[in-house]
Amino acid sequence: MVKIINNSVCRGVADKRVGSVKGVVIHNTWTNTTAEQEMNRLENMTPKQLEAGFAHYYVDEKTIIRTEDTYNRAWHVANSEGNNSYLGYEVRGNRETSKVVFLQAEQNVFWQAAIDLHYYGLSVNRDTVKCHHQFSATECPKRSLMEHCGFDSTFAIPTEVTAKMQDYFISQIKKYYDDPTLQPDGSSEGDNEHDEIIAGSPAKTINGMTAKLDIYNENPIGSFRGAGWAHAGKQTFNYCFIFLMDAETGNEIERQQSKNIARPDVNAIYGLANDNKPGFDGSINITKQAGKKAYIKIRLTNDSSGNTVGGAKDVDFNEYVLTIPKRSH
Repeated sequence: MVKIINNSVCRGVADKRVGSVKGVVIHNTWTNTTAEQEMNRLENMTPKQLEAGFAHYYVDEKTIIRTEDTYNRAWHVANSEGNNSYLGYEVRGNRETSKVVFLQAEQNVFWQAAIDLHYYGLSVNRDTVKCHHQFSATECPKRSLMEHCGFDSTFAIPTEVTAKMQDYFISQIKKYYDDPTLQPDGSSEGDNEHDEIIAGSPAKTINGMTAKLDIYNENPIGSFRGAGWAHAGKQTFNYCFIFLMDAETGNEIERQQSKNIARPDVNAIYGLANDNKPGFDGSINITKQAGKKAYIKIRLTNDSSGNTVGGAKDVDFNEYVLTIPKRSH
């Protein structure tokens, strides 16, 4: 199972993005260093030193590290449009990197890129999947061009080679984009592995609301269960609702009011009142929704029906998508 680290060591030095994410850019590293070595290098750099360049992600055969928040820019393509509007992924891979290590690192990047494209509501095509050399004069992604296009030259990369490279990246990302259960090792996501991913996922803070998804699975059979915790700091809300959302349309499938569950661990970490009950847990019937891809939304609200009258805050977990199974009756 790939190790995922979210550690924004680049500290937002390139500022927040202006406008929307337009796509992803695949890079290859010029060194044979691991993802954690790259993270440590960036962490020890001054803001001025970081101007030399960094990407949002550094990925090797075992680890995916997000070194900058995806809502921030990164200086990864030496082009203002690319730096502002595209997410950068560095694959561990130069001439010294063994082929097996490089190819697995690539698959890990394709998997993460698919998650991010889903998250930002983008399809997978030549407009959204780019190579570094499409933005500035470089041989990057050098090792990918060697392995998948047979191109190894210091001369300008021909248009037809660029198109071949893009199409390979697109075909690989699309595997994971179309099947969220597929893992970068080529296996399907088993219940235990999926549960580990959800349990180890980071908390998210959006618009003053912080939420963490601890469980998202089919339990019992015929229902999707969502459990975790959510709070809005000193701002209090009367109700918590769990929404099951259609990942393809963004429309609500079903909702359920959650139980109020004591989580003294969360209260202690965030300095919340002892009587606060930020835990949520609920199961939503999926028997009539076969084939849909779904994610969890958590809403804190003052509206007893789960709408937004009187104030509400939402956190979407649309990076974690499950396909509702089809079963014979």
